[in-house]
Amino acid sequence: MENIDVLLEWSAMTNKGDHALMAESPTFYRAFGPCMDSLKEMYEKGNMPLVDELVFAKKSDPPIYTHDMEQKCDWSIIFKKTTMCDFPFPNDRQLSPIEQFKYLQQETSGTSQSILDETQMLGIENFLENRVSLIQGPPGTGKSFLGTKILRLMLSMEIPKRFGGPILVMTYKNFALDHFLEACLEHTPNIVRIGRTGSEKLSEHLLGKVYPYLMMQAAADKIYYPTDTYRKHEIPQYCQ
Repeated sequence: MENIDVLLEWSAMTNKGDHALMAESPTFYRAFGPCMDSLKEMYEKGNMPLVDELVFAKKSDPPIYTHDMEQKCDWSIIFKKTTMCDFPFPNDRQLSPIEQFKYLQQETSGTSQSILDETQMLGIENFLENRVSLIQGPPGTGKSFLGTKILRLMLSMEIPKRFGGPILVMTYKNFALDHFLEACLEHTPNIVRIGRTGSEKLSEHLLGKVYPYLMMQAAADKIYYPTDTYRKHEIPQYCQ
């Protein structure tokens, strides 16, 4: 009872604005211990990714793939399909993806050529210009929709194939991940779902089912899923 009275007294003091008090639990943060230890070890060894942005809060450097002059991108993902015919890129010089995007933005200004709204286009620009990009908004504002557009842009630039490794998608809840990956299935069959899923569409993508076929790639450049769903789709070698 005494502890409760003390907490109530502290709460009243905080509400008055005279003091700010924080009570630390000796056990609440223990679940984060292994993650923090791993991050500390990575930092001490000098192999922690995105250390400038995540640790020192420095301005993010542009991603390599958005400034590659040889990088191609399917802009029909976010612009109307007639845009590329009506507003072709100049022939006198090559443009990187970020330059292509800004060129199309400038040339199509006021013509309603984008299939995204103004804030979503800012999100695309943020993604193209920064290694770390944050997009926030209340429910129903199109964050997942924009996320699928960004993922499709990355696939059209062949980022996994050109730079090695798959694209990792993480969410706080299983349902959110299922919802996002189901939308991605409409554009690529090459998805591996780790963990439990409540989606029938993703059941054939569970790691336990696709793992044997991924391992078979050590003996062949390309293989095929044996299921009807993927009979016509190849698993690219970079999905290992």
